Amino acid sequence: MDFPDVVDRLMLLDIAPTLAMYEAIDRAFATAYFHWFFLIQSAPLPEELIGGNTDAYIDRVMGNPHAGLAAVRAPRVASVSRRADVAGRGAWHVRGLSRVGGHRSGTRSRGHRARPQDRSPLRVLCGEEGVIARCFDALAELCKVARDVSGRALPCRHYIAEEKPELLLDEIFAFFKGDAS
Repeated sequence: MDFPDVVDRLMLLDIAPTLAMYEAIDRAFATAYFHWFFLIQSAPLPEELIGGNTDAYIDRVMGNPHAGLAAVRAPRVASVSRRADVAGRGAWHVRGLSRVGGHRSGTRSRGHRARPQDRSPLRVLCGEEGVIARCFDALAELCKVARDVSGRALPCRHYIAEEKPELLLDEIFAFFKGDAS
């Protein structure tokens, strides 16, 4: 919606609109996604705490049952072990929260939908065993703000690319060639 002249097609993996997620926070979501709120704390708090026991953070936060850590542990360990990567994750979450504040008073609250010329196809894939699928109807939420939305749940958790790479590649090739429905 923000860049209709630049985005031809968009695929989202295991996410609902951030504003919808923040507006519908309940105990189940807050418990599974507490790291969103932890990572927006002022630096260097997240970096120091994660750096103090990186293995525990990876195993208990990134590796909780909804995440499917077994498929992604080695690359994630390397990433989370780097202080700059932790800071970058925090910055991403801060940016997301600041955008939510703007959307509360902005286009979404006025019932904004994509304009007729903004018909870029949007494909949404969720892990059917993950928190997003349990807590939200990502497809329905995205249909509130976009016109050409399709998607489905895949038999995995949060890390779709690592857990089901073949299925994801099939989806990517079909969608970006224009064959997905």
